[in-house]
Amino acid sequence: MRNIVVGAVAYLVITFTLAVLWHVVVFESVYIELGYFGNQDPKFSLGFLAIATQGALLSFLFPRFRGDGSVIREGLKFGAVAGVFLWSAHVVAYAAKAALTSI
Repeated sequence: MRNIVVGAVAYLVITFTLAVLWHVVVFESVYIELGYFGNQDPKFSLGFLAIATQGALLSFLFPRFRGDGSVIREGLKFGAVAGVFLWSAHVVAYAAKAALTSI
């Protein structure tokens, strides 16, 4: 249980920090132009909840899918698979439903 909590907190701290920097600091104007936030400010509490849930689930699942290699190597493999899944579920799915304009 301790490993799940530590993994979830580490994921939350790293991912939430990167998400805020990416979405509302570095590329805020691009996201606004694309209408990514709608006509409102980003909902940080919902983003925090989403990332906390992802961290808990990924930390719970990792030991169940881990192979016989080193923890680092297995973590990178699991992270790559989970990353592609999350990318497809968030980025590709959003692009499929949003009315995107060329910027």
